[in-house]
Amino acid sequence: MILKEGIGLFKVRKPRSFNLVTRYYDADKERLMRRVKEIEQEKGKLAGDRVQREMNFRTKTDIKWKKNYVAKARMKSNIRLLIILGALTAVFIYLYNN
Repeated sequence: MILKEGIGLFKVRKPRSFNLVTRYYDADKERLMRRVKEIEQEKGKLAGDRVQREMNFRTKTDIKWKKNYVAKARMKSNIRLLIILGALTAVFIYLYNN
């Protein structure tokens, strides 16, 4: 019993396909790329140290600022909670005495 094309009583599986990605190896190009990478690393070590120190400083200050921000927000939240609890306690004491 076939209702629509492709939908039937039994599931017919499609054969698996084989997709081979061809790869070529060029030894000269590999040597050139390795040499270019080595030279870039040597040049990068001189300028990279300064950049790395700046990045470390920035991340450390960002972490400190975020900690301070969270601490201040937590303190404000705690103060707000104490004020609300104090107000509710005052209301309950007033209602209990009257």
